[in-house]
This record gives sequence, C-alpha cells and structure tokens, in this order.
Amino acid sequence: MAQKKGAEDRAGLWDRLRELQKVCEEPDVSPRVAAAATSLYFMLPEFRAWDDRLEVLYRLEKRLKESGSPTPELIDVLDSLAATLALSDREAEGRDYLLESLELRRTLYGPESAEAANGLLFLGQFYANWSEKAAPAANRKKAIAYGEDAMDVLWSARGEKDPQLKELMLHFNALLDLLALDSAEKENLLRKYRYPPEPR
Repeated sequence: MAQKKGAEDRAGLWDRLRELQKVCEEPDVSPRVAAAATSLYFMLPEFRAWDDRLEVLYRLEKRLKESGSPTPELIDVLDSLAATLALSDREAEGRDYLLESLELRRTLYGPESAEAANGLLFLGQFYANWSEKAAPAANRKKAIAYGEDAMDVLWSARGEKDPQLKELMLHFNALLDLLALDSAEKENLLRKYRYPPEPR
C-alpha cells in the first residue's frame, strides 16, 4: 500500500514538473524565471540523457542573450552548459562556456570580486577533471594556474583575513586534492596563501 502511494506521489510530482516546464517554454515567461526553474524539472526521468538537457540549456542561453543585458541567470546557464558538455565528453566546448561565464562575472561583479575568483576556480576544477581523460600534464598545469589566479584575485584585493578568501582556500585545497599532488608540492602551493607574505 505504501509502495503504491509512493508511486502515485511521484507520478503527481512528475506531472507538476512537466507543467512547470511547459509554462517556462512560453515566450512571455521571463527567461530569467525559466532558467531558475531548470534545476527542478531536470529531475524528470526524460532529462536523464545529457543531450536532452543540452537542448533546453541552448534554448535558454539564446533567450537570455536576446533579452538584453547579461544577468546572473545567464552565468548559471553557461556554467550548466559547461558541466553538461563535460559529462558528454565534449570538454573543449564546455571550456569555452566557462571562459564566457568568467568574463560575464568580471563584467557584472568586477575583476576582483569573489564571483570572478569563483569563475577562475571553476575553470581550475574543470581542467583537473579533464586531465583524467586527456593531456594530463598540460591540463593539470592549467588547473593549478587557474586555482592560483582565483586565490590571487582575493588575496591582492582583500588580504589574508578576508572570510571569502578563507572559504576559497578550502576549495583551492580541494582542487589540489583532486589533482592528487604529493604533499610537498601541495604545501608549497598552499603556503603562499596560508601565511601573510614576508615584508620586503
């Protein structure tokens, strides 16, 4: 009985999410609202295939770009396109979307913002994952470089006591763990940001 009720509840949820998707596809619905809703209706069984998600994301990208000025929702869609393309073994295309997303972050929030730093870190993580499939040495080098660039953005702008820098440090540390660096190499990279720079 409980199993049957659970199945009925799921079916009801799927129906509501399909209705949400249908509404979001209407031309008079704000593309910003439509973009925000994707994470909900992407739970539907019919969006398990990456290509089906890409089709929706491409349409949203087009609508958001045609709507005028860049928005945070466009950044989210570009990031989602990058991640989905990477999962589809199309990393080169995904990288281009992340580079575009980074430029939008710099435009919307400023080149020394936490958002811009996060965009750089995302590129580092992207290259770290890519290094497991192709050009390991070159992609690992780029992953580290983007991670350091991300840290440098907030370090130079705010100093070592900034709470956002401390949070970014955790993600940078996770990036280095993802690359499976030996302890000496990892410590050498972290030391620059863990301690205040020595006076000249």
